Amino acid sequence: MATTALSTDVEVANELKFRLAKIPAVTSALLLAEQSSLTIFVGLDEDEPAARNLVYDVEDELAVKFPDANVDLHVVAIPEGQRLADYVSNSRCVYQRPS
Repeated sequence: MATTALSTDVEVANELKFRLAKIPAVTSALLLAEQSSLTIFVGLDEDEPAARNLVYDVEDELAVKFPDANVDLHVVAIPEGQRLADYVSNSRCVYQRPS
């Protein structure tokens, strides 16, 4: 049975939420589903290379788990007092670190 774009969107979002919750520096993740691709924006507290590498490891894991999904991931360091949604407003939140 073929996987639809919508079900892939939901599956990727669920996987992201699960994996990103394990990275303390991640504040939030937004997903923008376009016709043939999923664009993901991941917000970090600060631009820390170790955290950035952990997020890129998640991207690599997504590519293995969802080989037919065209996923484009971007990591954004969010200044204090700002939110990722301030930069990317036309997407939906798939992960928000609890306050």
